[in-house]
Amino acid sequence: PNATERLSQQVTTLVQRLRKEELYKVPGVSETIDWVSALVALDRQSLDPEVVSDTPGVVLKAKEDLETLRGQKLTALLTDAIANS
Repeated sequence: PNATERLSQQVTTLVQRLRKEELYKVPGVSETIDWVSALVALDRQSLDPEVVSDTPGVVLKAKEDLETLRGQKLTALLTDAIANS
């Protein structure tokens, strides 16, 4: 409830992109809410490459998924999500 509309929209868009990836465990509603809560606790108003690279373990629970999406791949998904939110 304390998240900005912008942050909520960006997270929703990025999670939707993540759900289209071939992941061992796609993020669900619970992981999405956990991630937004963590971002609010970090006093974030929006997503940026730094916070996304620092917090993927909140939304991606499988080690394999974290390894698959670290770096350029996650940055590309973030850029797309920001542009389309």
